[in-house]
Amino acid sequence: MNPILSVFLGSAITSVTSIITIILTNRHNTRIVEKQIKSTENQVRLQYSYENDKIVKNLNYQNKVELIDSILLIQTQNNLTKNYIMEISNANQFSANKKYEDIVKVANKVITKLYLSFPDYVEYGYKIRGKCNEIWGNEQNYFGYQSDNPKAQADTKQKLIELYKELNELCITCLNFLKESKDYN
Repeated sequence: MNPILSVFLGSAITSVTSIITIILTNRHNTRIVEKQIKSTENQVRLQYSYENDKIVKNLNYQNKVELIDSILLIQTQNNLTKNYIMEISNANQFSANKKYEDIVKVANKVITKLYLSFPDYVEYGYKIRGKCNEIWGNEQNYFGYQSDNPKAQADTKQKLIELYKELNELCITCLNFLKESKDYN
């Protein structure tokens, strides 16, 4: 074989081998980089998911704390003790109105927070607010319209005692559901 041709053929084979080696090395390196990118993407997704779950759980915990506080406030503002305090402070229908306006704001917050964090319990928020409305109507009569009628007042007082008890039971039921909710403890 011709020496020039031999050198040329050797160079060509060496060049082709080098090109193939470079191509295979680049393909291998590309696959490694792609795997590293996928691994990094998965780590970022996991970290984001973890952080997002942490934020949601913290928000739900804060909502739970505020719900408990609000429900306890509703209980203390709607009971026989509060009724007695209103009696001795010469409350009237305007006092009952003001109390109701304050309680409705709290009850609406309860409903909102239940929607956000505990949607399965929203119905209790509505029931609590409804019972507060019934109490308000009876307190309107007791402290206002019936204030000059002892018999009617005594009947309304009995109805209020029943309503306070019903509201207390609703509040306790809602508090127990919140206590037992495992998702957001």
